[in-house]
Amino acid sequence: MSKFIIFSLLFFLLQIYAVPLAAQRIYGAEVYKEVLIDDVNIEAWVWRQGGSKPFILYDWGDGSPLDTVPLIYSQYLGFFEGEDYYLNSYQGSHNFDTAGVYVMGFQDSFLVDDIVNIEDSGNKLIEVFDTVAIYSQFTHSLAINETPRFFTQQGNIREMDGNIEFPINLESIDFLGELYRGELAPFPSEGYSVPAASDSIYMSHPAGLKMIWDDPIAPGRYAVGIVVREWRQNSQSGELDTFFLSTTMRAMTMLVTEELILSSLPGAQSLPAVVSIYPNPAASMVNIDFAAPGQSVEVAILNLEGKVMRRLEVEGSSAVRTEQIDVADWPSGVYLLRLQTGSEQVVRRFVVE
Repeated sequence: MSKFIIFSLLFFLLQIYAVPLAAQRIYGAEVYKEVLIDDVNIEAWVWRQGGSKPFILYDWGDGSPLDTVPLIYSQYLGFFEGEDYYLNSYQGSHNFDTAGVYVMGFQDSFLVDDIVNIEDSGNKLIEVFDTVAIYSQFTHSLAINETPRFFTQQGNIREMDGNIEFPINLESIDFLGELYRGELAPFPSEGYSVPAASDSIYMSHPAGLKMIWDDPIAPGRYAVGIVVREWRQNSQSGELDTFFLSTTMRAMTMLVTEELILSSLPGAQSLPAVVSIYPNPAASMVNIDFAAPGQSVEVAILNLEGKVMRRLEVEGSSAVRTEQIDVADWPSGVYLLRLQTGSEQVVRRFVVE
């Protein structure tokens, strides 16, 4: 095929996909791998906002050129807050010349632009790379493997026992003797920071098959990475040994609502308090109206990083009282007001301009 025909075809494709590519934004991704001796098949799932994309460029990690992996299907997920959402599935395969451990994956652009814990997320790439071990055909059962799949959908968090949880719930159709461990990892993009928590965010022990967030302090869309490591027990030398097989990265965003935050707070709905914050947004002074009969109340204001900007304790009263807070020197942004009596809390949000 002549260069003129190739360039003409590329120009035609760019004209077709120019609008969808500009409009689409990424909010999650993961790649599943199937190893058949020296052949590897991949299925990459990319969650997109606003449209689909016809291909991704995949790096197999063996020095070969980037592979154009085509879109096989696009599943429409629905319409939410003015945007269409899609799950794109890409499938490709590659033959490896030698056994070894390979780091493979892809990068794509751009992320959705409202991720709280990724600075300037709308201008950042996502880079999803996994490690895969390819064994010689003479190692028998180690030479064939299908990496585990996440059974729980992306971002499907829930409130449980006063915490925000995300269970991994893996699917696997492989051999007995498979071992897995889930680990919390940075979301694979520049500008990432660990989501702010009133206590901590971590994977449950010992297998790390559940993410626990204790607790988010502000609503918004947050990003995390979860890596599942896979091993297989096998008796290659007559004794039972453990062999590394793969890693699978889930790059995930989660939508945390104010209702979800309040439901995770102990007694959040039972505190007998009246709360009003005004003006909101505030420029110099903010007024807080509340009532808490017969109980002393701790009033705390935090920024989105969890830093306490102001804390005071007042006597409870059935009458509505007003506290004035000077915010003139505070940085512009979103702040959280927390009223606490014992183990009961009420949380409200306000903005400083």
